[in-house]
Amino acid sequence: MTHVVAEPCFNCKYTDCVTVCPVECFYEGEAMLFIHPEECIDCEACVPECPPAAIFHEDNLPAEWADYTALNAEMSLNCPVITERKDPMGPPIEGRERLEIRGAGKHFIAYHNTEKMGYEIGIKQSDECSFMTNKPIDHVLGGKIWYVAGMGQPREYKLHGWFIAEEVGELENSSFANYVAGAKRSFFQDPVVLNELPWFAAFMKSQSNFSLGLQPINSEFVKHLEKIESVAITEDGDTHQKTRKAAKETFTEGDPRDASVTRYLRSAAAKKRCLEHYGNKCWLCHFDFSETFGPDFEISVHVHHLKPLSEVRVKHQIDPITDLRPVCPNCHAVLHSRKPVYGIEELQQLHNSQKKRKQ
Repeated sequence: MTHVVAEPCFNCKYTDCVTVCPVECFYEGEAMLFIHPEECIDCEACVPECPPAAIFHEDNLPAEWADYTALNAEMSLNCPVITERKDPMGPPIEGRERLEIRGAGKHFIAYHNTEKMGYEIGIKQSDECSFMTNKPIDHVLGGKIWYVAGMGQPREYKLHGWFIAEEVGELENSSFANYVAGAKRSFFQDPVVLNELPWFAAFMKSQSNFSLGLQPINSEFVKHLEKIESVAITEDGDTHQKTRKAAKETFTEGDPRDASVTRYLRSAAAKKRCLEHYGNKCWLCHFDFSETFGPDFEISVHVHHLKPLSEVRVKHQIDPITDLRPVCPNCHAVLHSRKPVYGIEELQQLHNSQKKRKQ
């Protein structure tokens, strides 16, 4: 992995970073963004664009956010790619109380026993969603809470929707000890009866018949719940069907990949020496950042290893003149668009032949 999106992104989700990424390696979760470790090319273009300073080189990731390395690897495989800027969810986390976001990227079940509670679930469009329990709740902060209600004999179970756990705390003067709440949510106009679905019995068993409080949902059942949401009409009259279908087509291509990856360190000194020798123009297309955007942008050029570090796989010496070449982000992305990577002479021939066709 090269860079990691960490906890300061949670509930801010600024997307300025995605507009400068040359390889489209950002993926959008419910409450934060994630970087795909095998697609990031270590260009660092996104780092200064992040208002809450949530993007870190893996080697510089604060110890308290070490879990976000694996979380980025896992969630980037299960979230849709994002390439355009969107409005943020909230202000940068700087200045707000920092909380340990243990549940980010995870899914949980909140079970509402209608008879025991004495009322049916009723969610108005302006309501903040909340759930009261005597079970532990710290582990769900940042997670997606799916709301299931049960009532009657024989028991009928209905899925009402979900909300993001943005706040957890203790209750006073209540028969319940804890609460979890959040304003970001999606609830269905008509709750979906779960009893007759072929996977529901196994789901109930995995959740110990909803007797253990806010329990994590494994990925197999998350897919079933999201499929229900994809065809359900929400409280504001919208259907997620088109959006969910597009997202599914984005993140289901290719074979599953292991989330554990190896990172090979680059030398900043070697890059500097390479650019001193060859200049800041792209070796392939001759694009020059300083000529187009001004001298402040000349550092935006990348350097390409003629022999990829991932093929060498050991610590070794390099010669900045013979082993490296300056390339623009676009050409760098094309060089790495296949495995094994394109040779720089091979791609140069393709570039020149394409130019001749246009003449």
